[in-house]
Amino acid sequence: MPTARRPNILFVLSDQHRGDWLGSDIEALRTPQLDRLAREGTRFTSAICPSPLCAPSRACMAMARDYDDVPVRTNAQDMPADAPTFYRALRDAGYQVLSCGKLDLFKEAGSWGRDGWHRQADGRSLLAEAGFTGGADSAGKHDAVMAARAGRDEPYGRFLAEHGLLDLHVDDYARRPTPNYRNCTPTPLPDFAYADNWVGASACRLLQQAREAGTPWFLQVNFLGPHEPMDVTEAMAERWAGVDLPMPDVAGDFSASEHREIRRRYAAMIETIDGWIGVFRRLLASSGQLEDTVIVYASDHGDMLGDHGLWAKLHPLQPSLGVPLIFSGPGIAVQERADPVSLIDLGPTFVAWAGGTMDAGAGGTPLQALLAGGPGDAGAVRFAGFGAWRAVSDGRYKLIAGYDRARIGVPRAAPAFDAARLDRRGELQLFDLAEDPQERVDLAPEHPEIVERLAAHLRARHRVGERSPATGAKEEELR
Repeated sequence: MPTARRPNILFVLSDQHRGDWLGSDIEALRTPQLDRLAREGTRFTSAICPSPLCAPSRACMAMARDYDDVPVRTNAQDMPADAPTFYRALRDAGYQVLSCGKLDLFKEAGSWGRDGWHRQADGRSLLAEAGFTGGADSAGKHDAVMAARAGRDEPYGRFLAEHGLLDLHVDDYARRPTPNYRNCTPTPLPDFAYADNWVGASACRLLQQAREAGTPWFLQVNFLGPHEPMDVTEAMAERWAGVDLPMPDVAGDFSASEHREIRRRYAAMIETIDGWIGVFRRLLASSGQLEDTVIVYASDHGDMLGDHGLWAKLHPLQPSLGVPLIFSGPGIAVQERADPVSLIDLGPTFVAWAGGTMDAGAGGTPLQALLAGGPGDAGAVRFAGFGAWRAVSDGRYKLIAGYDRARIGVPRAAPAFDAARLDRRGELQLFDLAEDPQERVDLAPEHPEIVERLAAHLRARHRVGERSPATGAKEEELR
């Protein structure tokens, strides 16, 4: 429920943090700040991303639309700068709209520039057109190195260059091809220059600037971790030496020692992000802003992390699709909820707090009623997709159509979804996420009534021959 004053909004977004890796889920994990946010606010345990890949997920979130309703299907497409976004709606409602770290909305353009404003030859700024009023956009882990090799400016690379560390970093990444999990050798960078420490320090400066401006603000802090590669600093690695963490359910072609080290590095990156959340809280408290600030934590998608013998994202399984989602602040009830929610609900929620208006074509649902402890919608579902598969979940059951793990595609190329698969029973999978969180038992043959109920939601959105809002092409032409 909104407070009498429009709240400030601190949105912390990590990259590739799966929803079941918090200290409250795994005792050995060290996430005291995230655990505190959950204890003092609302945690959604069934939250999913709209597409388990960076650029599509973030574009869906920004535009408050599902995967089939945005023109970003892979990492090879950028969100149009003039697309309607919740950032624009916040700006139009009088908010400062700030960002630091990787937005991944314009990664294909590669036009970050020294100041991170994606300035174009005609003088336009893609960041400004998207709705931002301050801050900067920087490249992700691999993109920053590729930009440096191509001689393109971007803020983090500029920072490293100013400290004489860019060549060292680029040389290190030559031994970490994408995707890379096996190389767990610590980065040669000192702690202050580690990417997420640079992002955290940038966020602190923006918090101070926002306070001085005297108007309500929205700050999106985009951390790069725990995305691979597993390039933590020496100090981060030492803190996790010998710590036992849950092992994947399938060993695959990785040794037990490799799995242990990978998961320790993953945990170390999460711990670093958690530490910065504590810094932000203390800074807000010391400046008298904490009581007027809503803090939200989420991730753009998860990471298979070796479960099911799979790695990274792209898959409709929960380690890839599920994300942490926590709200804490004024007017937010203390509770844990299993309602089906998605990242596309965040924009409408933020804009509702600001007293603004989303564009007429936006999807998603403001979460204020749920955050206040109100009853959920028994018929609610949320959708997700990538390439040839689609999924729908009601929070407990998840139906997947068209998923072939052997032909999942690659981040820059994805086939289209064939709606005819919804009528091919052998291509539908149903999982009970409450009783079978590892998604080991396909219930589709046993529960055709649940399959039909969820499939009806997908059929309403996917009919062969209908024109796609995202591409303007017919499905037959997309195959």
